[in-house]
Amino acid sequence: EKYVLLEVKTDAYSDKKSQIKLADVNIRYVDMKDNHTTKLNSDIYASFTRSRKAYDSKQNKHVYADVVEQIAIENNEKALALRDKGKVQEAKQLLIFDSSYLRSNATTLGSNKLTGYADENEKDAEAVEKEDWNVQRKVMRESQSTRKTQR
Repeated sequence: EKYVLLEVKTDAYSDKKSQIKLADVNIRYVDMKDNHTTKLNSDIYASFTRSRKAYDSKQNKHVYADVVEQIAIENNEKALALRDKGKVQEAKQLLIFDSSYLRSNATTLGSNKLTGYADENEKDAEAVEKEDWNVQRKVMRESQSTRKTQR
């Protein structure tokens, strides 16, 4: 199973509009189990509310966890780039921040996947100062790639 995340900017919330259409989605793929072509069509809507209770009741924790993971991957990539530029302390600080961000959301969302990635970022932060950086760099790049491509 794979997912696609899109970031969308909309006009400001209006009391006159509680929902707007964001996209028409049309997907066609071959199901590898039975070699059958499947088509899916759907309209995507965004809902607006000023109620925290309504927001919380509609939150999809699984999707939210995937979003948090992708943001954390971007931060991890930035930290790696900082380390490559010799900015070791900045890279370490970003990895520590990333771990905290992941852990906080893991608790809120009940996500073991985010907890595991938080642990990984803590190890990366510890390793960023070590002399065998190239080994750690390869480990980080592989993790980034695996998580980005949802392998």
